Amino acid sequence: MRWPYIGLAAVAVGIAIVLGVILPSFTGPGYIEGGPAVAYARELTKPELVARINNFTLNFYGEVLKDYAGRNLVLSPFSIYIALTLLYEGAGGETLEELGNAMMLHDVNACKAYGELLSALPISSDNDTALMIANGVWFRQDFPVWDGYVKRVRECYGAEVRYFSDPFTAAEDVNTWVSEKTRGLIKKLVTPNYLDRELAAILVSAIYFKAEWVTRFRTAGTTVFHAPTGNVRAHYMVAVWDTAGYYDGKWYKAVMLPYKNTSIAMVIIMPNDPSWLTTRYREMITEALNHFREEPVYNGTVMVMMPKFEIRFGEDSPEISQYLHAMGIHDAFDPERADFSRMSPRRVWVQHVLHKAVIKVYENGTEAAASTAVTMVLSAELGDVNIVINKPFLYMLWDRDSGAILFIGQLINPTE
Repeated sequence: MRWPYIGLAAVAVGIAIVLGVILPSFTGPGYIEGGPAVAYARELTKPELVARINNFTLNFYGEVLKDYAGRNLVLSPFSIYIALTLLYEGAGGETLEELGNAMMLHDVNACKAYGELLSALPISSDNDTALMIANGVWFRQDFPVWDGYVKRVRECYGAEVRYFSDPFTAAEDVNTWVSEKTRGLIKKLVTPNYLDRELAAILVSAIYFKAEWVTRFRTAGTTVFHAPTGNVRAHYMVAVWDTAGYYDGKWYKAVMLPYKNTSIAMVIIMPNDPSWLTTRYREMITEALNHFREEPVYNGTVMVMMPKFEIRFGEDSPEISQYLHAMGIHDAFDPERADFSRMSPRRVWVQHVLHKAVIKVYENGTEAAASTAVTMVLSAELGDVNIVINKPFLYMLWDRDSGAILFIGQLINPTE
């Protein structure tokens, strides 16, 4: 029997979104009855929701690849999507439209479908085989929240609802929660430099996965890996599988490796030309997954030799809002235009969306985790006329009595 050969990799992600607002004279914690409602045309089905999440995954992945071409990468757009769904449930007007466009949630209710998806996924908290998905929302104690919003995120997404008295306490609580939900893989998702004194809410999603291979690998020593920048020596492992899927595509080879006691498998796609990882990833993924749905097991044995690896995302900078901007989500980040009237009667906007992810692939199996946090802050109170200084400008120090200009200059880039 001839053994197909293929090399392989894996990914894990964490995301966090933080929001900040200006607080009203509301004492809490507590909820306000009612709140604006949206009349949806219909309920989403589970297959439709999965298709929308996967479409978002490929679109978001494509945006990040523009910065990460030729670099190791791990993400969990699934986690990001769920965090954004918590945000979507509180949005209205043009903000709702933009989020709906990016997430393909126009005029549909995802609540029931999300519950069905969670029921269909192999959720488990065992030591050896685990898939855990958790959502949480943190509100400032004096920030008024519509009880309709709280009910939606609790009942539809199983979100824990917590409160905080100051931003630093909130960050500590969020980080402890995320670390617990990811078994210590994601730490310090929200750091002080992403906090604002007007912090009003933090929306968080976390995912954790751990499983052992159906066929355990053995150590194979060090050998050459053909990286785009030149050959390197990596630590390899090897195993002969009789339960693996294998596909020899036009531009690539693909293998699907199952884990014990779960329906989750790792799919590895190795293109003939490494540049196709950036230019043809969508076609290769679509074709390979369609093949493995039809033929999950190769008719023969498959020898797989691949490097052990660990990849992290977001350690230096977990900010991912720039990629969401590129996908058409703008108003949510604009203090003047953001509309989260289905969350609160107070005006808030999204200040940061943070994501961290990690994946570890070794002889016994795989461990991966990701978390996303959306931070929201209070918007400044509006005047009769409003101006946001968000473009290059000229400035002067001018004595009004004498009319003398004492200093003059311009600001082109406030980060320099």
